[in-house]
Amino acid sequence: EPEPVREDMVRNAVSFLTHPKVKGSSVQSRRDFLTKKGLTEAEIDEAFRRAPDDDVAAPQPARAPPPVRPPPKRPVAARSPAPAPAQKTGAAYPPPAYPPPAYPPQ
Repeated sequence: EPEPVREDMVRNAVSFLTHPKVKGSSVQSRRDFLTKKGLTEAEIDEAFRRAPDDDVAAPQPARAPPPVRPPPKRPVAARSPAPAPAQKTGAAYPPPAYPPPAYPPQ
C-alpha cells in the first residue's frame, strides 16, 4: 500500500514548482531540490501532477514578452466635411437645352 502523502508538503511543493523563478529550471533539478527538502517520491510525483502542466512537462526558457500593441490612434482634427461627389444620373453634361431643338432644323 503506498504511503499517504503529507498534504502540507505537497502544497508547498506545488507552490515551489509554480514559482516563476523555478519554472525555468530543469525537472531533474526541481526533483532533486524537493528530495533534499524531505519529500518522498510519491509526494514529489503528486506535486508535479497538481502543478500546471505548461512548464512542468517540458521546461522552457523564459517566455518572450507579448507583442506590443501600437497606441490608439488620436482623432484627426475636425475639418469641414468634403463636398459630396456629384451623383451620376445618366444625364448628359452639359444638360441639354429645353426644349431640345428640332432636328433637322425646319
